[in-house]
Amino acid sequence: MTQIEGLRETNIFTQQDRPKQKVKNPKEIVIPLVPQEEIKEEIISWEQYMEENNKKLREWSERTLENIFPEVKERKRRAEIENIIKKQTNNAKLSLSNEELEYWTKIIKENGETTDIRAELLAAIICKESKFIKNISSATGSGAMQVTTITIQDMFSDTNGGRLKLYNLIDEETMNKILYKQTSEGEIEKDKNGKNIRTYNTPSELREACGKDDNLGVQVGIMCLKMKFAEIVAKKKGLSIQSTIEGLKNHELELSAEEIETILETTLKRYNSVFQSYGKEVVDSLKVNDNLNFEEYNLIK
Repeated sequence: MTQIEGLRETNIFTQQDRPKQKVKNPKEIVIPLVPQEEIKEEIISWEQYMEENNKKLREWSERTLENIFPEVKERKRRAEIENIIKKQTNNAKLSLSNEELEYWTKIIKENGETTDIRAELLAAIICKESKFIKNISSATGSGAMQVTTITIQDMFSDTNGGRLKLYNLIDEETMNKILYKQTSEGEIEKDKNGKNIRTYNTPSELREACGKDDNLGVQVGIMCLKMKFAEIVAKKKGLSIQSTIEGLKNHELELSAEEIETILETTLKRYNSVFQSYGKEVVDSLKVNDNLNFEEYNLIK
């Protein structure tokens, strides 16, 4: 049962308050259609009651607008990602121009949606790896997520241990975009023998391209990160990498939030083997975001 203090009925024409006449106790409201044993008695103020109802009304209005006007939902999501990037850059004492913010928001939004990876994690890794500097290359890596030749050489092992098969099992659509030339219809181009035509012939070529195309660099970095994640889970569970990927995608292999936090930190250490503290620093930087739930950071879905 909910009691609302000071509940009165107002005549909107005269602005005069008058007590309810049909209720013996005007302060008591019984919520209908709810079993009484499920109602917890609490005292709330009229202001709190109105605030909660106004909040629900605003949420309903926002959902309705998003359903009717897709651009509203798009604008809201961009604003959310901009805020995520700002939290990371503020934490790292970096400053981005409006143009740079728009640039990275687009890359993180599009790749996060197509590869089903949290924008918070992408922003944290890019901030740590390249500090949101466009088209960067260094001695240790190339692109926004600083991929290395050693890390991406597995993508070129069509027959050697079946590594490419595992990448395809994780996300074949993204791998096709990375590795092969596409027709105007979005199909993979094939040679006269029916074999897929590669865009890059060697790991070095792909790494160099990542330094010139931040969007490509993020795609490649995400796939490397997902493969490292699968390797760590497989080792932890005593399974093959293939069965691990299949188990995670089919929801037959469940991971708790605590497990994912630990696995993610180890994954990040393996992704960037230069600094041992790298994994913990990235995971800690995620905690600048509100309502952090590590179950949402399962990279294989």
